[in-house]
Amino acid sequence: MNESLNATNFFNFAIILQGPITNGDVIDKKVIRNVIKTRKLFPISKIIVSCWDTNEKNKSALKNIARYYNFDIIYNVDPGCIVTYVRGAKLVCNLNRMIVSTINALNIIDDKYVIKIRSDSYFSTDKIKDFLRGFYFNKSFPLLRDARYTVFEERVINGDLFARDPNGYLPYLFHPGDILLAGLTSDLIKLFDVPLAKGDIFSVSRRCYFYSMMRFVPEQYIWVNCIKNVTNQYPFLGNSYFSNELVVLSENYYVNNFYLVESKEMDFHWPKHSTHYNNKGRFSLYNKADWGELYSKYIMKERNHPPFNHKKKLITKVMIVYFTIRTIILRFPYVRMLAIKLFSNRG
Repeated sequence: MNESLNATNFFNFAIILQGPITNGDVIDKKVIRNVIKTRKLFPISKIIVSCWDTNEKNKSALKNIARYYNFDIIYNVDPGCIVTYVRGAKLVCNLNRMIVSTINALNIIDDKYVIKIRSDSYFSTDKIKDFLRGFYFNKSFPLLRDARYTVFEERVINGDLFARDPNGYLPYLFHPGDILLAGLTSDLIKLFDVPLAKGDIFSVSRRCYFYSMMRFVPEQYIWVNCIKNVTNQYPFLGNSYFSNELVVLSENYYVNNFYLVESKEMDFHWPKHSTHYNNKGRFSLYNKADWGELYSKYIMKERNHPPFNHKKKLITKVMIVYFTIRTIILRFPYVRMLAIKLFSNRG
């Protein structure tokens, strides 16, 4: 703990690890390892694990672990999944669990700034500490904003997982990433202080090479409702709607309220992306060059010419062909039901 506490140098933040701490009825050792890594890298930060209620045996063991490594645990009442059935196939969404566990942790934080990650993710270095100090405290990044699209007091740091590019092959609008977020505690409270979702979040949307069984996916639901709370109107009514005007609106809200960082530059790891999803969708996300292009286009009103990413462009073209064929095939009821079952099994 070599950090000076003088007013010109000191910058601290709380850290939330949101998500389950048990696997079934057993304490998840991987999550405990993630918490221990976090404590070692950030020795003076308040750490909160916001999870679900568990049995007394687990609570007793976790109490001892939390005391030894100096972190707090919130046992939330589980709001459950949002569930719907489509011809016998079960669709499940855990959105309300994320909302409840995140907002309950944010509401007890006294620190001005906070990092929010998932309990199954971790940092391997403390690079983000110096980055946040430069961005928020030393103001090393004097970035302009357009008041017409400003929702947060300061920009929120947004990890690239899964900040969707509406010009990519998974063209979701109003889709910031939800795996890594950092910023003013008050701004993250504003983001997650939204109503719990209901069953109408499920609705089939299809067009050209796009097919979704959700009106809003979780990231969209949170961000769209956050904007609505501030502006008193929904900027976007769901995935059945898509136009050039909506793309411009989505990009303006994103670049004025989020600053994108790539996981690799922060030494941030979410193993599930490779083990569970096989790194799918990686080239459908914004990267730093994309964010810079948005800033030049919408804030500076000039066209930036970032280095041409041949690999991303090629993969995007190939995947658009693939998703176009997939969308056509999904028009057949039997294939659609099979896809729904596979989607449900994947979780």
